[in-house]
Amino acid sequence: MKFCLKWVHMARYELILRLDGALWLRIILKPLLTPKGDISDPKILKQNVENTDDKELIRALIVRGFGVGNIPLQGDFSLFPLVEYLRKRQIPVIMTSQCFRGHTELALYPSGRKLLDHGVIEARDMTFESVITKTMWALAHPEMNLQEWFNIDLAGEMTSH
Repeated sequence: MKFCLKWVHMARYELILRLDGALWLRIILKPLLTPKGDISDPKILKQNVENTDDKELIRALIVRGFGVGNIPLQGDFSLFPLVEYLRKRQIPVIMTSQCFRGHTELALYPSGRKLLDHGVIEARDMTFESVITKTMWALAHPEMNLQEWFNIDLAGEMTSH
């Protein structure tokens, strides 16, 4: 089932919400920290993605990174093998922050720059909920790619850059 929330400007401060039928629900949300405070294992997610029968099942991955969007660069908990695998399958990866009222600034540190080089999309100062909603909406509107949609402030969900 596909549906979409569409804001229609009616008067100076009055908005009406309309349903237009176009949200894509096949996205994965990946926090780096589990509710217990452990770092989650990206190898398990990669195996699940590789072993799925429905190759269209996953349309995007949203990662909640540390601070301004950092992730482990090396070792068992590195997300780079997963990011590279998804890039080869043309599945977009969006990076957001786990921090309350946080933002992403991937160009700031080496791991973020490597993510940018791998085509990861920055969520900037969008809330996690806004990132989810915008991703679902943008995947259902292919007139632009996801990176282009994330460069546009559609409904006040982010500060323009």
